Amino acid sequence: MRNIIILGITSLLTDISTEMVYPLIPLYLVAQLGATPGIVGIIEGIAESLASLLRLYSGHISDKFGKRKPLAIFGYSFSGIGKVLIYFAGAWPMVLFGRIADRFGKGIRTAPRDALIADLCPSDRKATFMGLHATLVGIGLLPASLLTGWLWTFFGPKAAFITGACLGLTAAVSMGIILGGKP
Repeated sequence: MRNIIILGITSLLTDISTEMVYPLIPLYLVAQLGATPGIVGIIEGIAESLASLLRLYSGHISDKFGKRKPLAIFGYSFSGIGKVLIYFAGAWPMVLFGRIADRFGKGIRTAPRDALIADLCPSDRKATFMGLHATLVGIGLLPASLLTGWLWTFFGPKAAFITGACLGLTAAVSMGIILGGKP
């Protein structure tokens, strides 16, 4: 149960970091970096397509080699790195690379993380623990929105981007440290 809660908190922090950055990107791209709405659509289309395709492959690799935790940590780390790239973006191509890195991480981590949770659960309580994990993830939406609004209002979009990046990287590092050699 402890490791499932750790995975849930890691996902919660990562989702808060994503929800702090993701809604701001279209506005930031157009208002600050001079991108067109078409560029915004291309960036999001590439990023989300990559995440969807990678879930299939990361799940296969996780099943084939049975190494779920390293893939999950790698994916969480890449999501944090993507947000750092967005923070440093001075033009829309860097935001594209940041979004690709972020969604690459999402695609790599999701299937192995879910399989890891399933591996950790007693067979008669899998639905309970998967529901616990989903709840921990879902409760992050409100704090993310409030924190983002406050940061944007008082410190500008870059403050929200770097705070989101720090939360995401902290989640990845703490997951690796806390779970240690377990599973």
